[in-house]
Amino acid sequence: MSALKDLVDLAAQLSQSITDRKTRELLLPLKELVTEAKEENFRLTTAHAEEVAALKAKAFEANRHHADEMATLKSHYEQVMRDLKAENAKLVATIHRLETPDQQLTLDDTKTAILVFLGDGHNHLSWEVSEHLKISEQRALFHLNELDSMTPQLIHCQANATPDIPTTYSISHHGRGYLVKQGLPI
Repeated sequence: MSALKDLVDLAAQLSQSITDRKTRELLLPLKELVTEAKEENFRLTTAHAEEVAALKAKAFEANRHHADEMATLKSHYEQVMRDLKAENAKLVATIHRLETPDQQLTLDDTKTAILVFLGDGHNHLSWEVSEHLKISEQRALFHLNELDSMTPQLIHCQANATPDIPTTYSISHHGRGYLVKQGLPI
């Protein structure tokens, strides 16, 4: 920009200091070129300023949009975290409830008799349970499966992968605890 100003100043000085008409006529195209360069420089400077202003406006809008999106994401994140913390608290309570033996657990007579029978510490087959309790093997299997699926698990079911080796049943720690709390023999 200063070089263009220096050129304009030089052209003005030359046109004032030169009195010879012929030299002046020779300088006239140079003066016109300088004027055109000056106008082009002004036009480019104005266009540049307009582009800079447009880019600043776009950048401002992008930053505002980004801030809005970040606020939305932060709000969503905080809600998800609250939901997860609530779910975690429920799960911790459920785990605690499941790990704590139920003091109010009551079993029917058949299930209690099965626990007493298994309380001898040996592994037993379902037909041994049915024979001891004088019930059908299907009924014994029903009660054994219920005891195995209770929480806490009162018996252990040892299923075998090969069909010629039968499933065996034994009492668990929680099953022994139930018998002790009920004052029944182990």
